[in-house]
Amino acid sequence: MLFLKNHFSILLLFISIASNAQFKETFFTLNPTLTPNAEAIIFSYEGDLWKVATEGGDAY
Repeated sequence: MLFLKNHFSILLLFISIASNAQFKETFFTLNPTLTPNAEAIIFSYEGDLWKVATEGGDAY
C-alpha cells in the first residue's frame, strides 16, 4: 500500500507541475514588427529575435 501512495504522490506532483507550466504568461516581448509581405511578425524576447506567422503558431 505504501508503494501505491508513493507512486500516486509522484504522479500528482508531475501533473501539477505540468499544468502550472502551461499557464505562464509571456513577458518582455519587445518591438513587434510586421514583415513587408505581412506573413510574419518579428519580435525580441529576452535578447533574442523570434519569428511567428501572422496566423499564429510557434515562434522560432
